[in-house]
Amino acid sequence: AAPVVLTSLAGTPKAGDWVGITMWTSASVTIKYAELSFAGSNRGAIDINSKDNKLDIQNSKITSSAAYGIRIPCNSTATVVNTGNTFTACENGDVGPGPDGVDCH
Repeated sequence: AAPVVLTSLAGTPKAGDWVGITMWTSASVTIKYAELSFAGSNRGAIDINSKDNKLDIQNSKITSSAAYGIRIPCNSTATVVNTGNTFTACENGDVGPGPDGVDCH
């Protein structure tokens, strides 16, 4: 089966053309075999906003994000399963700044 593709509609796409997927309070999101590209105009191609969020992303590709591939707030206790994914050209890094990132002080 073909992957689900979420991308820019611009004729010449660039990082940050669209916001991406934003997870609000107590959201639970499962993404499998998807391609997200040219997102991240806010904080990440996937943006976790709540300590109660649950993200399960598997076997997917995140490319050309203007921010993080997956943005997790510092000191977050959100549940994140990140398995078999490929990140390419995410300007701030693949996952971060926390809890797996190194930018939290």
